[in-house]
Amino acid sequence: MKYLIPLALSFFIMQSAYAEKMTVYSQGAKFDPKACDITVDFSSFASGPDLRTRNAIEASVKQNKDIISIRSYPWGKEGESTLCLKIRTGKEKTVYQLLLSIIPKEARAPTSLKNNIDGHSFSNAY
Repeated sequence: MKYLIPLALSFFIMQSAYAEKMTVYSQGAKFDPKACDITVDFSSFASGPDLRTRNAIEASVKQNKDIISIRSYPWGKEGESTLCLKIRTGKEKTVYQLLLSIIPKEARAPTSLKNNIDGHSFSNAY
């Protein structure tokens, strides 16, 4: 029992550390893509973004120790948004490849990924 309390406490501290890494801005907040190492755009074909993909990416980035900060900027009427990620130096390619593996190649709704450090990009919209 004496080990259970510290273990539970460490779990909650870890969870709150991950949760604090993501900031969600209100619609219309100023967004500067140059401030992001990697951006992920969740767009729509007139029926909202691909929520399964967005939830999977958000869960992955919240737990990834190579990601320093996550900012979410909503911009559309159907839930469209952009994630702005700051990545530890030298880990951009690793994080980009991880996110690329999550995005389905055939679009349910357009999802775009851009590495602003090396210029690589992917979109399943076309």
